[in-house]
Amino acid sequence: MKNLSENKKVTELGYNNKRIDISIDPLTRLHVFRIAQFLRDLLKALNEDTQNWEKIIDRAIYHALNLRPIKKKFKLTLYELGLVSFWISLIEAGISKFSLPRLILIARKNLRKRIMCKRILNVLSFLRHIKYSYNVEGEVMYYVKSALREIFNHPYIKNKLNQPELIKRYRMEILDEIDKIISELYETMNLSGFSRRVIAACCLYIADKIVCNKLDIKPLLSARIIAQVLGINQFTILRKYRIFKNALGMKD
Repeated sequence: MKNLSENKKVTELGYNNKRIDISIDPLTRLHVFRIAQFLRDLLKALNEDTQNWEKIIDRAIYHALNLRPIKKKFKLTLYELGLVSFWISLIEAGISKFSLPRLILIARKNLRKRIMCKRILNVLSFLRHIKYSYNVEGEVMYYVKSALREIFNHPYIKNKLNQPELIKRYRMEILDEIDKIISELYETMNLSGFSRRVIAACCLYIADKIVCNKLDIKPLLSARIIAQVLGINQFTILRKYRIFKNALGMKD
């Protein structure tokens, strides 16, 4: 980072060419440096090339600067704030390569940082409640996009979708359909009591049937395949699917 004076602003931090204009003082500048270094050390401990993660790190710093008001409220350490911001950035980017418990474990054991799991979860719960970059729809789409990446590499699916144009159309159609399903479910029922993974699984299961009908092909996604990818029980999908199907007013 460039050496900025107290009266200058941070403009070199950004995401997808979006600039961040935040007045910065020497202490904030130090915090930005420490969070960025912590995240790079965390990624190195995960055997990742940090150069490939600079956009995510920039985005995490953006969130960390915006989340400074709640740091005192939840008595967060600087590194807990950095980890929360990094996790939100992963959610936004649809990256499911790491689990939150693993990130916390590496930060504590490998990097020896003072990270409290309970405080992290309390902050994320708070952010989810106020819909700050972390809501039901956003979480569900995160799991959907993560699942689809694995699904498209599944041997059975690759065999069925063996035409590039068909793959492209299916991908576009199913994401559009899931977006509609989530919006409709959000309006017609209370989703707060359901696991986000289960909601994502059922949305995939329903959307696949709708999209495959449009494309005039047999449904591709079985409850078993979706369950394997999302790490849940296939019978849970089949049970909850009926609840969501009825809420959407779908017929068999």
